[in-house]
Amino acid sequence: MEKARFFLLERWPNNDRARSKALHAIEAAMECMSSVDDARAAFWSAAHTAGCRPRALV
Repeated sequence: MEKARFFLLERWPNNDRARSKALHAIEAAMECMSSVDDARAAFWSAAHTAGCRPRALV
């Protein structure tokens, strides 16, 4: 979670609503206020809007 938060804060290519939502979800999960699954889903949504695509599974 800490790495995802770092990338959202320091290295993310855009600053849109999906990024903000993911950052909020990750911070809430780190404080045990929401689920890790919610944070993961928000992160993937932000990655999608930033143009990132998952690598093919090998």
